[in-house]
Amino acid sequence: MCGNAIITYALRELGDDITATDNFTWQGQDIQMPKPWTKVTKMSGLTAVKTLPFDVVIMSWAPDTDTSDATILKALREQHFTGDFIVIGEKNQATNSSTFWQIADLTLSKNLNQYHHQFDSIHDQIFIVK
Repeated sequence: MCGNAIITYALRELGDDITATDNFTWQGQDIQMPKPWTKVTKMSGLTAVKTLPFDVVIMSWAPDTDTSDATILKALREQHFTGDFIVIGEKNQATNSSTFWQIADLTLSKNLNQYHHQFDSIHDQIFIVK
């Protein structure tokens, strides 16, 4: 769920080895930057967490129109994932499903949020999910 991959682009610029995946169902909605900033593998988030190696998962602005985010969280729990699961979203509002917000054990990341800048009318924050 990397969207147009601006976070991926920035992390790659810093030298991080990162794999970006998205199913691109959002294309046509983003009139600011409809094409990814960097290479993205077309794949669902669920397929990514079930098949790719990773130490950190970043999920930004997951859609509030389905429960794929909750399905990914459940899959990570089933795998006993112990790395960082970072979620960027507006709790109980414009991003992520209500199911996700209900089942996620969240910690607001003060460290990451001090660098985070909101844009549009979304009041998103960065959470660590346990």
